[in-house]
Amino acid sequence: MTGSPLSDDLPKVLFDAQCSLCRRCVDWVTERCSDQILFVPANSVDPADFGLTPEDLDSSMWLVWPNGVHVGGSDAALEILKIVGGRWRVLAAVGQVPPLSYICRGVYRLVARNRKRLGLMCGPACQIAGDGTNPEWKST
Repeated sequence: MTGSPLSDDLPKVLFDAQCSLCRRCVDWVTERCSDQILFVPANSVDPADFGLTPEDLDSSMWLVWPNGVHVGGSDAALEILKIVGGRWRVLAAVGQVPPLSYICRGVYRLVARNRKRLGLMCGPACQIAGDGTNPEWKST
């Protein structure tokens, strides 16, 4: 991650900002710990700066630690829950234990592949406008 345009001390989550379901999840985490994590729209960065490919960013979200280590998919989601803390930390710990970790990965892949369709179910507050934005969405 040397030379990354976002080289501060917070872990970063690279996510699909065009996905309403993804944005809804970002809002949920931001409400709980906005000072502990930075959310970065994946289309605003060069994936190579984080040791990733465009295909990596298309397939899942990525948590990038300040030291450059990155994890994707359900592993990233569980790490984010640890950052949120409280009872979510316990849920994350349970989700990282096999065989539950395998189930979490499978469910994440299923949701990630269908995120655009699933995003339609989260209501008008997170629908994407024609220009790909939502004025109600709080970016960090």
